[in-house]
Amino acid sequence: MLPLKGLKVLDFSHAADGPMCGFMLAEAGADVIKVEPLHGEPYCQGGVATAFFNANRNKRSLAIDLRKPEGLEIALKLAAGSDILLESFTPGTASNMGIGYEEISRINPRIIYCSISGFGQTGPYSQRPAYDPVTQAMSGFMAVTGEDGRQPVRVGPGVIGLGTAFIAAYGILLAVMMREKDGKSRYIDAAFFDTAIFFYELHHHRLLINRTFSATHGIKQPRLCPLPVLQSLRQVRFYRRHAGAFLARLLPGDQHGIPGKRHPLRHQCQEAGTPQ
Repeated sequence: MLPLKGLKVLDFSHAADGPMCGFMLAEAGADVIKVEPLHGEPYCQGGVATAFFNANRNKRSLAIDLRKPEGLEIALKLAAGSDILLESFTPGTASNMGIGYEEISRINPRIIYCSISGFGQTGPYSQRPAYDPVTQAMSGFMAVTGEDGRQPVRVGPGVIGLGTAFIAAYGILLAVMMREKDGKSRYIDAAFFDTAIFFYELHHHRLLINRTFSATHGIKQPRLCPLPVLQSLRQVRFYRRHAGAFLARLLPGDQHGIPGKRHPLRHQCQEAGTPQ
């Protein structure tokens, strides 16, 4: 049995981030209903239709006009019987339509409600739209991506949007676990910009603590070996040929300071066929 079998999810999200979160829940066994406007989601039109299908696999679908009373009534009935609700409208829009957290939690006190946005539900930027390239640029992602001496570039895949989907799914699952203990609803606020800051990790620490700003280094990373040496195919081959011997010098013997225990990294090298 899949771990989320029996959970019902109502997915009002659009584009890629929210739907990918719903997709991950569906892959784990949840029954996900994707709710779209009557004219269809813009993301499924034109050349990006494949991305829409990819993010909405294993879901059921329903088209509703939430601006009409009968459409809102259908949505509320579905929400009353759901475990999880996903939405990615501009902050405040869901409440204006009558499907915000306050409205839904009144009719379903056990609902796990997740909002996904560019900059969160509060703050001066909350009403601004944000897609992956915007938050990559604003967070500093682009400033450390690219070749030495050249202009910063965007990371190719939509890592911020997909990362937000994963973080939202993680928060939802934690909320479901807590609900099993206290029976209470939870509200989750997942934002692109928060994900970008989280992924930027050591670069922000260096900026805040050392007051130094990272630059573009291409494939290199000044403080992490062996990245600085991976500059050509010849060097890559050299590294692959000598990695086992290099690690063996770092990890003499089979012990790790604990009698009877093999060093985990040496064991991994042996499994990978480089026991030397």
